Amino acid sequence: IATALVNSGLYEKAGDFFAKMGMHEEALEYFKKGHAYRKCVDLARKRFPAEEKKLEEDWGDWLVKQKQVEASVSHFIEAGVTSKAIEASVVSRQWSKAIQLLNDQPKSISQPFYKQIAKHYESIRQYDLAEKYYVNAEEYKEAFEMYVGAGRWEWACRMIRKYLSEEEVSQLYVEEAQKYVERKMYKEAEKMYLAANEIDSAISMYRAARQYDSMVRLVTKYRKELLKETYLHLGKQLQKENSFKQAEHYYIAGGDWQQAIEMYKAKDLWEDAVRVAKSHGTPKDLSDLAKAWAQTMDRDKGIHLLTTLGLVEASIDLLCDRREFHEAFKLADTSAKYKRQDVHLKYALYLEDEHRFKEAEENYIRANKLNEAIAMYEHLEDWTSALQVARQFSPDSTSQVYVDQAKSHIKNNNLKQAEEAFVSAKRPELAVGEYLQRQMWGDALRVAKKHAAHLVEAINQRREGKAVSAQELLSSARAYESSKEFEKAIDMYLQIDQSNFEDLDQLETIWDRAVNLAVIYDKERAQSIIKETGKRLEGLKRFESAGELYENAGLLENAIGCYIDCKLFDKAKDIANQITSPEKRNHYLHLIANSYEPVPTPDIPELSLLAQKGEWGECIARADKKGKDVLSYYLLIYAEKLFREEKLKEAADVFVQYNCPISQNLFPMYKNLALEILAGENLDELELISLKQMMAMVCGNLKYQGAGNSPTYKEFNQFLAVSHLELQRAECKALNLQNCYTKLCVSLLRYTREIRVDKAFLEAGLACKGGKQNNMAFVILTRYLNLADAIEDAEGAAALRENEDFLNTDVPSPYEVPLPDKNILAKDKLKEIEDWVLNMAVNVKEKQKLSLRTCDQCGAQIYEAALICPKCKKSWEPCTASGYPLLEHNATSCKSCLKGALSECWAEYVGTTRHCPWCKAKQ
Repeated sequence: IATALVNSGLYEKAGDFFAKMGMHEEALEYFKKGHAYRKCVDLARKRFPAEEKKLEEDWGDWLVKQKQVEASVSHFIEAGVTSKAIEASVVSRQWSKAIQLLNDQPKSISQPFYKQIAKHYESIRQYDLAEKYYVNAEEYKEAFEMYVGAGRWEWACRMIRKYLSEEEVSQLYVEEAQKYVERKMYKEAEKMYLAANEIDSAISMYRAARQYDSMVRLVTKYRKELLKETYLHLGKQLQKENSFKQAEHYYIAGGDWQQAIEMYKAKDLWEDAVRVAKSHGTPKDLSDLAKAWAQTMDRDKGIHLLTTLGLVEASIDLLCDRREFHEAFKLADTSAKYKRQDVHLKYALYLEDEHRFKEAEENYIRANKLNEAIAMYEHLEDWTSALQVARQFSPDSTSQVYVDQAKSHIKNNNLKQAEEAFVSAKRPELAVGEYLQRQMWGDALRVAKKHAAHLVEAINQRREGKAVSAQELLSSARAYESSKEFEKAIDMYLQIDQSNFEDLDQLETIWDRAVNLAVIYDKERAQSIIKETGKRLEGLKRFESAGELYENAGLLENAIGCYIDCKLFDKAKDIANQITSPEKRNHYLHLIANSYEPVPTPDIPELSLLAQKGEWGECIARADKKGKDVLSYYLLIYAEKLFREEKLKEAADVFVQYNCPISQNLFPMYKNLALEILAGENLDELELISLKQMMAMVCGNLKYQGAGNSPTYKEFNQFLAVSHLELQRAECKALNLQNCYTKLCVSLLRYTREIRVDKAFLEAGLACKGGKQNNMAFVILTRYLNLADAIEDAEGAAALRENEDFLNTDVPSPYEVPLPDKNILAKDKLKEIEDWVLNMAVNVKEKQKLSLRTCDQCGAQIYEAALICPKCKKSWEPCTASGYPLLEHNATSCKSCLKGALSECWAEYVGTTRHCPWCKAKQ
């Protein structure tokens, strides 16, 4: 029967039969074959306990094969086969069961399953659980990518930084960025690169992807120093690719619009070049470009083009360049008569090249270029013609023509003719100087006796080996300087020293003049002259002046030594920090530290007690009897107290009462008082009077101690000048002295480091406007409006624009002065000034610029209010009535204080007040 059941495949029935027969092993075998695992397990529990777990595992395996995975889990658990139970739980999505089973499993078993569980929770957007199981699986990158993919950037960063090192995090960001780049997801890639601080990689990515706007955005934000270079690089790249419009955009953004023009010119795209020039260039740039375009055409088309563009001047220039001067004159006569002089000048230059000198002379004269006509003949050594032109049209230059003729004769060793020319120029001392250089004593004496008797004694002394007086050397130096023989002038100045000149302040000024001339006209010797002058100043114990000289010349080590010698340790330290070599820098810093000698505090108990009681009058009076150091100490304490209480006048007055002691400890307080008094919007007249008295006394004491040329003296003298000019300005305004008032307002512009800058420009501009000096008013008020915009702008001083009109003046650059917190004018008043400036710009055809004058030394055209010539560095004292430069040919002076003033300003002021503007003495 059993065999028949087996052969029929009825294994479970066979098993039942064998069980009833008591044949348990055979029953178990056929139960297994018939997959009757429940009966197998029941039988095994009773007869074969050792087989029970194996049967449970087989039962689970069979259920898995039957796709009944969920049912298999409990059997794997009963069999103790945890790995299969976990896997079955995962496959059948019994996540809680799987997690429960994984709790105590080793990493080697649990981690693969945790990853699967994490992916499940990720798929259903339960990111917190997904993160947890990714972490359990140590799949940190998977968790990071999950958050990034879900747009949860902050979660991604928080999680990854928790489990990876900074280096690993950065590497992960870069890898993720590269994946995004491959998928052309550049925004996401940028975010990854920036998180990894791989800014350059992000920039390179956008460059490779040709997304230049995004590239520029990153450069602007993170590599601002490379922004201009980036713009120009992109411009060049796009130009090579013939993407001219884009290239133009980047050239202009990089501030090199000229390169955009050159690009278009190279491709004969003249219309585009002109468009760029119109938008970004000056009228001259447009004119030059249009002329270049016209040069590529025939004459008529070129003229038509320039006329169409409204460039009559350029049309005239084009005709001149083509040497069609007759047509140029015709066009100038009909459309631009003011250009006739330019045409005459160009025609004169052409005629000179053609050796038609008489005609050239005539056109130079018509062009009002007399010096060019004279220079032409001097170049030809036709001195007769040069003198004829000079005598007829420019008598003042006749003397210089004779001097130039003399120099020409000297080059040819024709000393007799040179002597005659020098005498004709009324400069016999130059002839004497030439003879003395050659030790031709007889000729030198002959000329001196006949034409310069005051030099005879000096020649004789020099001939006998005796020293020439310093005044004679000084006169000779000035004579050489005026004839522009600067090397000889320098040598003469340097022959003057303490052995023949007693006024050490003046001596320092003379040496300073020699240094300035060397820096400008004798650059080869400048360094050696600076060193020699520095040594001389050190010999006079003028260490501060020597230090400043060395510092300005870049001789830092010499400057440090001088500042240490005069105990200016802070200055010495500042310069030491500028030395690039670490070894030398440390050496000098150590030297400064070792040289520093702390000043002992002269604290006296009885005086300190008086100070504590507030009995300052008695305290200071007693301190005065105990010497300068004690007086300075208690004066400083008292002044600081008054300063804190904003009693500025009282602080200045107490210094004046005790003669303003000269002490390094008091200098900062003197300066702070000056700055605070001058900084206000509405200056206090009484405070200004006290400040002027204090600064006059400080400067006088410094000069008395031989520090009249020191930087400290110059700084305090500046404050003295400002306080005087402010007082003078207020008085002239009250008296309605318009000329003096206007000049004083303009003069104060050079002191905008010390006074409120917008107030100074506003008052100067309005004063010029009231005085009908519209050109000055326009330029100055334009700068005021620029300052007003910058004050309102969030960028502050960074928003300022420099006026080219002020570049070669002694008015400080707007970048060098502090800006106030708010504008001095209300918006409606500001609008009135804006309207006036705009009206001037639109309706006045001529360009408005500062008024100029001629430098009486080098002949350069310079700003009329400048105290220093920007070309030759000659300086002038300020007029006490107006602040304008005191010119020798137009000066007068007070009988009491001997301070000078311009004649017309003196007449206006003294005619009303009957007293000196400086000392107030009756006149």
